[in-house]
Amino acid sequence: MSTPPRADVTEQMEEYLETIYRMEEEGKVARTGEVARQLGVAPPSVTDMLQKLEKAGLVVYEPYKGVHLTEGGRAVGRRQLEKHRVMQAFLQEVCGMGKDEAHEASCDMEHSIPDALDAWMRAFLEERLGKPFDTTRKVREQISS
Repeated sequence: MSTPPRADVTEQMEEYLETIYRMEEEGKVARTGEVARQLGVAPPSVTDMLQKLEKAGLVVYEPYKGVHLTEGGRAVGRRQLEKHRVMQAFLQEVCGMGKDEAHEASCDMEHSIPDALDAWMRAFLEERLGKPFDTTRKVREQISS
């Protein structure tokens, strides 16, 4: 099982780490402007947060070159993405929500899902789908909705 987020990591930090993790997963360099665009915030806000994340030991930030996750930052980002994908798939497959609506709701809820509920939803999905739910793959690749 993945490493749980540290208690001193805020929801906002988790969102940044998840966004950077997604970019790294896609083979992209996480630059301030692109992170700002994906999160819908101003570039100076991203710079401020990257400095906080670096101070916390979760990223290595090089101005004008981009940011890279440390092992700890990668663990938090990966765990947030896993929770997001399980929640989104559950909302789509079980609750019948549309993709966009389920994605938005998952962005809000992923930060507060207890590990036991996440595990239950994953097991429920796997039973319903008749196969393991792979959090390394996108939701649309795994469910019919």
